[in-house]
Amino acid sequence: MPTSSRPRKRPRKFNPSTLTFLARVMRYLANGDPSLKQSVVELARFSGQSSSCIKYATREMERHGWLERHGDLAHARGPDRATTYIFTDSFPVPAGEFSSRRVRARIAEVQAWPGPLPWLERAVVWAMISAGLSPGGEYDRGREPLASITDTSGGQISTLIRRLATSKRIHVLERKPRLRLRLAGPSGFIQDVEDTYPDVGTEQRRATVFRFVTHPRNEGQDLPAGAIAAALKLSVKQGREALYWLEKKEYVNCERKREKYKGNTANRYTRGPKAAEYEAGLTDQIFPNRARWLQEEMRKRHLSIRQLSEAHSGPARGTVRSVLRGDPVSERSLESIRGVLSKQPWPKIDPSQIPND
Repeated sequence: MPTSSRPRKRPRKFNPSTLTFLARVMRYLANGDPSLKQSVVELARFSGQSSSCIKYATREMERHGWLERHGDLAHARGPDRATTYIFTDSFPVPAGEFSSRRVRARIAEVQAWPGPLPWLERAVVWAMISAGLSPGGEYDRGREPLASITDTSGGQISTLIRRLATSKRIHVLERKPRLRLRLAGPSGFIQDVEDTYPDVGTEQRRATVFRFVTHPRNEGQDLPAGAIAAALKLSVKQGREALYWLEKKEYVNCERKREKYKGNTANRYTRGPKAAEYEAGLTDQIFPNRARWLQEEMRKRHLSIRQLSEAHSGPARGTVRSVLRGDPVSERSLESIRGVLSKQPWPKIDPSQIPND
């Protein structure tokens, strides 16, 4: 007998990804069967979503015509009572989505990971497995398949990827031109790599702060974090993060002072015991090939820095100079440069042609 519930005057608005992931979980548990008998508690435990979310989401699925719900009348009402869900032809996940033994085994491994794994991040990991992993657990198909499978945007995928890398569930091997990463094994955590989300901009900021505080003019002087950030055009948070990392790695020594300097606590920084080792590994250019590429493209088109920046939707002059110096810039800035260089009568430049080193 179908479960009956009074229709709401204003149906709840669900994020499409909520219903999509729950539908995928139900197909996985059904294992090819046209129906699934499961309690709300078990669905919540397996998906990571709340019991109330499961209850209302399944009602929404029934309202959309994706399934039919039949309660077990032999047991009292409640979240522990099993409900039979019969999938209709309109169900969004095909019956053979999880027919592969390899995919099912990998998902079972992820479900056994220790520690918390929010359902949205779990949905992205499931999508990686469905889209295809190499035998070594690597994924290299970019963000678009993940956004399509999880019914989210590319921007949200980027945010979730960063969260997964921060919690060491994945190791991001490459972000541009196409996302490439490695999934954690049975332990649930990446244990052989310290920095699982490499950020060239962060490395550049740390190097810039190191050069600033160890400069003969500044070494041993009273330097508030706000003054350092202002001099280097960074946020105070970015400046403090770089200083903390440099001190932790023993690249700089910090003499903390209790007194205030112009309203801010000023510390004295000197070269640390490992400063020479860090300095030897620094290079003047982070993106030398990209700098040479832009210089050559500008030469072909007889463009100066001023002409490139004054074009419609062109980048700022400082941005062009940063690229020519080999410094990191934002993706939006690179897209702006590419747009100007691709204007008629010049040949169009594909994003993959922009060097990433």
